[in-house]
Amino acid sequence: MNKLFVVLVLSSMFALGQNFEGKVIYQNNYESKTPNLTNEQLNLLMGTVQEYIIKKGNYKTSFNGQLSQYQLYRNKENKLYNKFSTNNVLYWSDGAIEGEKVIDFKIIKDKENILGLKCDELTMKTSKGTYVYYYNSKYSIDPDYFKKHLFGNWYTYVKESKSIPLKMVMDTPEFKSTSIAIKIEELDVKKEIFELPKIPIEPISNFGK
Repeated sequence: MNKLFVVLVLSSMFALGQNFEGKVIYQNNYESKTPNLTNEQLNLLMGTVQEYIIKKGNYKTSFNGQLSQYQLYRNKENKLYNKFSTNNVLYWSDGAIEGEKVIDFKIIKDKENILGLKCDELTMKTSKGTYVYYYNSKYSIDPDYFKKHLFGNWYTYVKESKSIPLKMVMDTPEFKSTSIAIKIEELDVKKEIFELPKIPIEPISNFGK
């Protein structure tokens, strides 16, 4: 199984009226479908707790896993920057890379209750898996900020929901992941959070070389 692929796609999932600005804490759980990768190993690699900070068109997702430390998306450049624990390099990828082909799309109103909020369910079936999002308009975002963020079909999701996800279920032939919001906090997010660190920056194709 390509561990880098798993990290990039999962991270990009956590790509979220008045725009919500603040922090969401998710509890994550991963189920491996790959014989040589156990559930425990996948949970250790990716981490079971995730912090997601968003302000307008920028977001940063931090993990407590052994492999991925954080992913940073900067709207101005339409790039995703990934920091791994294996070295002190920041790897960038193009947000304009097309996501998997969407073959079915469905929304069910008031499907589930999360943190006391009734959430709509959006199911997106692609050529490689099924992605289910639960959201409430209380935590809205402007999809125009993410028009170019095609990676992971993020714009496909936000243009329909116009909200950050409060729960996500990703089911592919290699793994299944479930992320549920356990805390949401509205904050005045400082722009410094989205600044690039003063370390080497390389294309993601260089990772592992």
